[in-house]
Amino acid sequence: MSTPFEVVERTGLQARKLNPFSVSKIENALERQRSNNLYEDLSTRIAPTQNTPEKEKIKNAINALRQRMGQGMFTAADFGRLEEVVFDLLDINIDNQRDIDWDHVAYIIETFDPRAVQVVNAIKLANGRYSIPEGQHTAVALYILSTHGIVSKDYKVMCKVIDALATVPGSDLKGEAFGNWLFRIINYKGRKSVEPYAMHKSRVSGVRNYSSTLTEDIHAERIQSVVENNNMYTRPAVDARGHGAKPGMVTYISGLNRVAGMESDGFDQSINDLDFALSLHDRYFANEKGVDGGFILAMGRYAALARSQKTTITRDWQDALMKFFKEKYASPSKFHKNCKNRLERFNRSNDLPGGWSDNCLLSILILDFFNWCDTNDQSFPPLPDKHINKYNGI
Repeated sequence: MSTPFEVVERTGLQARKLNPFSVSKIENALERQRSNNLYEDLSTRIAPTQNTPEKEKIKNAINALRQRMGQGMFTAADFGRLEEVVFDLLDINIDNQRDIDWDHVAYIIETFDPRAVQVVNAIKLANGRYSIPEGQHTAVALYILSTHGIVSKDYKVMCKVIDALATVPGSDLKGEAFGNWLFRIINYKGRKSVEPYAMHKSRVSGVRNYSSTLTEDIHAERIQSVVENNNMYTRPAVDARGHGAKPGMVTYISGLNRVAGMESDGFDQSINDLDFALSLHDRYFANEKGVDGGFILAMGRYAALARSQKTTITRDWQDALMKFFKEKYASPSKFHKNCKNRLERFNRSNDLPGGWSDNCLLSILILDFFNWCDTNDQSFPPLPDKHINKYNGI
């Protein structure tokens, strides 16, 4: 398999013994240990609530709920009930619901597994029909599968049903008014979005713990292996806030995926671009606190551009690039900050809309390196970034 840089450089890197006490080695070992301890009961899981600040957060939430409920208590009947409902009795309240996202419906159908189907939330109306305030994409996908003979004719949709006149302590919402609120609470504040690290960790676990053959899992595990082979480890973005960043810590998971071409046809080639970027950071900036996302994007794209031009980035080229980089920016984080400042001034001086665009990273790197080579009597092939004319003069 071709790479955008000399393979001999990676061979030397891989042959180097890793420091057995390095932060990355310890963190990756701890992560594997955590992966082997797969289960916690609920009492263990809530143990952090015995200490601040979690204890205070939960206490305040409980007090607020009790104040809203008064002296009431929720009973089993307040939670609704599960019913299997035939398709002919299901309606969508188009006032409460959003328009159908047909791409999403197509994705549900393409990846369909009946074990993954969630219950559809429904309100049983006085006329005996069921109004769906949440779960319309599931219901629509199931109906299409039924009409195409992929789901048996006797199948009924599992619904969590609330009667139209039902109320509970602390709320006077009922019927379609409750459905209107339910749509928002589930799709907005009531549902915590999955951060990139948690998704990445789940995918990697899919391969390492459960022998998954899903493309997204296989790609994530290969990305994780590249990270680990370069003496690094992945963590949630929150861990790097304040002074939390440590050498080898990678929190920009979406950047890893972008450079590696996650789930793309060109993944087998693009992952080498990621390896190139991380290997440069490991060789030249191993003690830097955190692996800067701007550096990953810039160097990964630099390697991809060289690959697209069928150009090999030799060891001499790599050394010159990093010599320039240290002289010009000092560190990856300062390079990223330099690019942000220059883009802001560039937009302001040219009356362009403000805002950050990481497209400038590669253009700035190429333009600055070209000027450095010209000044220092160095000659390496200029790479034609498609955005370079846009940022000329930056």
